[in-house]
Amino acid sequence: MSEVLPFCKIKLQYLLEMVTDHDLDDNALRVALYLALAHADHETGESRPSFETIGAAIGKHAKSVKRALNKVEAAGYMTVERGTNKGKSSRYRPTEAAMRRATERRREGDKVVPLSRAKGGQSCPQSGTDLSSKGGQDRPPNREQELRKEQGCASAPDFPDER
Repeated sequence: MSEVLPFCKIKLQYLLEMVTDHDLDDNALRVALYLALAHADHETGESRPSFETIGAAIGKHAKSVKRALNKVEAAGYMTVERGTNKGKSSRYRPTEAAMRRATERRREGDKVVPLSRAKGGQSCPQSGTDLSSKGGQDRPPNREQELRKEQGCASAPDFPDER
């Protein structure tokens, strides 16, 4: 079988699989989405926030977060390695099976758009009009601006003249 892709390349497929799982309740889904989107390592998907940190971010109590994580773990999307609350935090990682399913979905040509563009830059097309093939916007003349130019003022003052 082929190698599993890094988490950053299959994150959307992983999230899509959780969102479309009808067995996950809303609370479990919110916790899992928050971990994957806000705290996950790019390569492994591992995260380490406390129950209190997660709860504060999504508006839930720490005990609700713990119950939700148990459901996500039981559904097979994440493994939870519980910490000791004495300097050792809990670790949350996507399961190997969930990573493989997301990798296969990605390789099959899932139509999910990647989070980042390969080339960079803006994705907006250049604007133009029927009169002009170059970019830019044609607009009617601004009479106030024309009057200021005729009077010799470069721009309109922001504040009244104090003279």
